[in-house]
Amino acid sequence: MFSRFRFPSLLFLGVTTCLIILFLAIPKLPGMAQTITQATIIEILDSDRVFIQDRIARVNTTAQLGQQVRTEQARAGLRFNNQAMIRLGRNASFIVGSRCVQLRRGQAVVSGGVRGCVGSIVAVTRGTLYTLEVDDQERGQVRVLQGEVDLFNVENPDLPPVRVRAWQKVGVTPSGTLTELEMMTPRELGQLLTGPMFEGFNIPLPMTDTRDTLARPPASSTPPTSSTPPTSPSISSDLISRVCSNIVETYKRDLQNTLAQSWNPPRPPSRGIWVTRLSYDLHRDGRVSNMQVLESSGFAPLDQSAIAHVQTLQRQFRPFPECYTRDTMNITHRFQLRYN
Repeated sequence: MFSRFRFPSLLFLGVTTCLIILFLAIPKLPGMAQTITQATIIEILDSDRVFIQDRIARVNTTAQLGQQVRTEQARAGLRFNNQAMIRLGRNASFIVGSRCVQLRRGQAVVSGGVRGCVGSIVAVTRGTLYTLEVDDQERGQVRVLQGEVDLFNVENPDLPPVRVRAWQKVGVTPSGTLTELEMMTPRELGQLLTGPMFEGFNIPLPMTDTRDTLARPPASSTPPTSSTPPTSPSISSDLISRVCSNIVETYKRDLQNTLAQSWNPPRPPSRGIWVTRLSYDLHRDGRVSNMQVLESSGFAPLDQSAIAHVQTLQRQFRPFPECYTRDTMNITHRFQLRYN
């Protein structure tokens, strides 16, 4: 009698305890006005193996607060009571939580105003499109396709949040530590958008109707590389080009931040804000050429210091992003010194 009836009660108690802990921890975070209390199945693909609390579920079946939804060899789409949505891949499961959707395993795409949890990490958003993943070793990953997500660690609330922007990704260790932020490559994005989390679903996600509108950075003439996936009606070469443009712009910002932080300028003759703007071509092998002063600070030693700093770091720059096929990249760098 104990093994038949007592164990499910203890399991339910454990899940409920986890939800209570999350409920107590998360209210301190910024977030949405409406909480999640229900998730209704709106689409089932591949097979009928979708379950709510270990009972087979059908389209229009609703999971209530604290209940687990899981798939076997099926994929499923669900709509929350606030009209946000989640898609589950095969062999995935999550728990409906009032303060977050707790992914236990597998892969999910979350769209709209829904907090997602991976272990102790909470993804706070006010409407965006992102993916959550948890593997068999309890390693997680968060990838943002549109908008921004702030990641908080509820077990270490004093840690500052980490902001993940469109086309960025970050890993989550089993202990709840976040790995370094990285940009998704065009190949990775293409594989995701043409993979099982998007292919075959008929009901569009609320954040976007087509995959070509997942993000809209400034248009770029940067061509995709031969290593990018073949284009199809589902993913255009224009989208891949825009992804590469975003990656290149991030590379340039990181490069300029590195140069600014390591610059040791001379003391100017008077107080004020002194600005030198340089333009130069950075070669794939790290060389710098065609150095020009676009805007002089009016203090020659400061201008020369900026030029010398760039030249000193030749061949020490990070390699170009893999999607960038040209041999040179034009850089415009603004060196600023505030002297009080």
